[in-house]
Amino acid sequence: MDYRYTEDFARQMEAAEWRAHELREKALTSLWQAIAHGVANALRRVRHRLAGTRTPILPEA
Repeated sequence: MDYRYTEDFARQMEAAEWRAHELREKALTSLWQAIAHGVANALRRVRHRLAGTRTPILPEA
């Protein structure tokens, strides 16, 4: 076994670990943004639907 490349391999593994950590953070951020966007759209739809079914309190004659 050639031991000259073990330090280089360790650096590559460390760099891969950092990249994986960054990608994991980006994925979680994207997930929470998508959830927040979906909830906001659902609330907007509910609000819009409820606004269309209101009857006036004092109807005009």
